[in-house]
Amino acid sequence: MMPKKIVSKRSVGKTSPLYKLDPALKNQLLRVGGRLENAPISEESKHPIIVPKHSPISCLIARYYHRLAGHSGLEHVLSMIRERFWIVGARNVLKRMLNSCVDCKRRQAPAGEQKMADLPGHRVTPDKPPFTFVGVDCFGPFVVKRA
Repeated sequence: MMPKKIVSKRSVGKTSPLYKLDPALKNQLLRVGGRLENAPISEESKHPIIVPKHSPISCLIARYYHRLAGHSGLEHVLSMIRERFWIVGARNVLKRMLNSCVDCKRRQAPAGEQKMADLPGHRVTPDKPPFTFVGVDCFGPFVVKRA
């Protein structure tokens, strides 16, 4: 195990979105710090890689996990991403990506409604008695013999 190289708090300003993540530099990658050092999970899950939100890589990661999850919703995709990566402002990145996903737009589109056509003239003629133009098919032709 390589020694933990900590980014000093002075190098990250208090107004930076990275300040609360307690960033640490490990193997030339900026990772989230934290208190999970003794947790029985993988090192990638303990300390995910920090990715900026305006990076093209963050969009590619979001799109990959969205497709991997079968076009699932925001929260499920976010939980899958956070197993390995920490995208700063990930919800906004995912919302933007979900709004541009054609498959999701198709799947979540409201059902189309059609205007009903006008009724034919013989259906609205007032001088004919009810059920004049109604037929019932009772399971196929019956042979009728007239005497």
